[in-house]
Amino acid sequence: MSHALAYFWVISFFVTNGVMLWLQVGALRRHQELCFFLLSVATTCAILYLLVTFILPRVMPPDTPQPWWYYPLTALLLLGQMILGVWGTARLFRMYGILRATVTAARTDGRNA
Repeated sequence: MSHALAYFWVISFFVTNGVMLWLQVGALRRHQELCFFLLSVATTCAILYLLVTFILPRVMPPDTPQPWWYYPLTALLLLGQMILGVWGTARLFRMYGILRATVTAARTDGRNA
């Protein structure tokens, strides 16, 4: 049962992040805004992290030590996900604030004309 549950969570992770990546890349193509690029790369880092941590131990022979690059790579992927995810989200909120202020100003100018 525990293996089935683990596979369920891994598949759920891939599906959810695949959909998020698809939405982010679509928004990047439509709007060409840096925040969507940052979020896309952050999501890609998350997917690669899970691929490395979930698949690599299953394809390596038993009792084989981890390759020397395993921990630096996983740390880099997690760090990339965290930094780029927060940076992309902050930039997205900033862009939304600018858009909202612009729309509000346009509505106000239209009423005063």
